Amino acid sequence: MNEPAEITIEAENVTLDTIHQVVYRTAEEAKLDKLCSYINEKCPYLMMVFCSTRERVIKLTMELAARGYLVDEFHGELTQTQRTLVMKRFREAKLQIIVTTDIAARGLDIEGVTHVVNYDIPRTVTDYIHRIGRTGRAGREGEAVTFVSDRQQEQLRRIEAGIKAHIRRESLKKRPEKPKKEVSFKEQDGAESRRNKSAGPEKRRKPLTRAKAKAAAHSGRDNRSSRSKKTRPGAKAAEIGAPIKKRNKRR
Repeated sequence: MNEPAEITIEAENVTLDTIHQVVYRTAEEAKLDKLCSYINEKCPYLMMVFCSTRERVIKLTMELAARGYLVDEFHGELTQTQRTLVMKRFREAKLQIIVTTDIAARGLDIEGVTHVVNYDIPRTVTDYIHRIGRTGRAGREGEAVTFVSDRQQEQLRRIEAGIKAHIRRESLKKRPEKPKKEVSFKEQDGAESRRNKSAGPEKRRKPLTRAKAKAAAHSGRDNRSSRSKKTRPGAKAAEIGAPIKKRNKRR
């Protein structure tokens, strides 16, 4: 070849100075709840969540959609038309979250991405840099979060050595539970009174006077007694002072 042309392709320059990097320590089974807590706490404008495989992308997308988030998936198995439509909706903020593989870590210029989450820790330092480089662009600040389990501490140390920086460890804030209200005796009496008012007429009971209380001790609360209410004629006559006729016994 005579006078061949030399073509130089410059690598994408990623600036980490405007990106706030955070590590959340979590177990695998608690990742989904931690991610939802993070979303609810930070309220991101646009968020990209990176997973290691297409299967994990699809699964996480369905789980987030079931919890009511505006989310869609982005991976290599989608057609070009489908990927274009997803990115269009994401740029227009019709989607709040896209869950993706490393296919979206390079070559996409998306303005307004405020948060990046490494749901699965990246395999290499380069992958980590390009993932978090989706935020903090054009001089704007962004936040990049990485979920790390106890078994992935060595991978995290390699990433920190590669970027020559220590990534801050943080924990999500727990929302305080509403304290249980202590009920006083006065409030208990008021509640009992309200229940009596709501009950039917047959269930309501009027307070007893002193005389009635004394009588109730013998005859029972509702004038019930072990003695029969019907008395014998002789007993009734004795009460009013009438003479009692003796019956002649038949011999």
